[in-house]
Amino acid sequence: MPDPVAFEFETAKSLLRLLKKSKDGNFSAAIDDSIPLDHSPAFIWAYVPATIACTYDATVKAWIIPNAVTCYPINSGVDAAGLMQWGKNDVNGLVTGGITCTTFTPKLGSESAPSIGKGFYLGTIFGYNSSEQPRVLIGLPPAPAPGGGSAVIEVVTDVICTPTGIEVSTVTLSGADYNNAVIRQFLALSDVTPSSFLGNQGRVVKVNDAATALEFGALTDVTASTFIALTDTPSLWGTNPYKVLTVGSTSASVTFSANNITTTKSLVGGGNPNDPAYVALSLVNDSTSPGNSQYYATTSVGVKGWRSPTLLGATDFPSAYTSAGGKFLKVNSGATAVVFAGPLAAVADVAAHTLSSVDLATAVSTAQTAIDDLTAQVNLLLARIRAQGLIS
Repeated sequence: MPDPVAFEFETAKSLLRLLKKSKDGNFSAAIDDSIPLDHSPAFIWAYVPATIACTYDATVKAWIIPNAVTCYPINSGVDAAGLMQWGKNDVNGLVTGGITCTTFTPKLGSESAPSIGKGFYLGTIFGYNSSEQPRVLIGLPPAPAPGGGSAVIEVVTDVICTPTGIEVSTVTLSGADYNNAVIRQFLALSDVTPSSFLGNQGRVVKVNDAATALEFGALTDVTASTFIALTDTPSLWGTNPYKVLTVGSTSASVTFSANNITTTKSLVGGGNPNDPAYVALSLVNDSTSPGNSQYYATTSVGVKGWRSPTLLGATDFPSAYTSAGGKFLKVNSGATAVVFAGPLAAVADVAAHTLSSVDLATAVSTAQTAIDDLTAQVNLLLARIRAQGLIS
């Protein structure tokens, strides 16, 4: 066996990059590094992850395809685990053998920046960048031909076997026939109802209940695992303790609300009945046991509370007993209330009028005349008392 040949690292790397393998399994001699496209094409699959608009690279003088940064060797087969290999796969079949690269497509003329669709494209390595990552060139994919136009195609409609051979019936279709025959809009399908996008914003396409056509409907198949996850309920629990659910102002959903009890005037307390801080309703200065025969009123200075029933608390009664000793009650002159009053002069006159035996025993009196005289005196006294309203 001949002695191994040693190279400097950079020299060895350049030789390995420039060698190509011939059909008989031997490696050919090194080629000129200045013309790699003519002597050592290395074919790979370049991967474009999504439709990407190209930008012009003035250094390479080609369209660079942004984000197309992975290529795969052209090899396939089945590994020991029975997995189909594409470059290199893991145990789950996931491709892991990608090579980091930059991908370009040639500029063919004065065309505007092209867009490259998602997919794998056959390409060749034409060089390396400063990080020893290959530069890959793919052919510019042709733009899709527009439908319709003046194109004419011949379509076989029938094949007949005859004694003389096989006869074929055809029909010629133009671009206009294609446009008329091919449905290009979803709403134009005969099994889609209703045939309008209007009023169906945010809805999904689903099979109808009869399983005969497609229709627009609400997204009802999503299962909410919590109350908050429903679409017509509040989106969070926070800041809503002790609140209750009520229908919203639009009558289209529910919302949390406090529903507090408020009070006014002589009632105090209230709040949210579900909250431990809720205060039971009561009267101002209320009492658990106000006592028997009490009434709720204000004092002479307006303080509210339970009071004992007294005449002085009545609004149509004198406010005090002061200086009212020996007086009696009578209705005032306006007939609106009662007041304390002393005896009138006429009453005093009646009180001063007394009967004596002298008034009854006269020289000319008899038993009958004495009775008549007494009766007259009593009637006079009663008349004066009646006149003062003391009796009816």
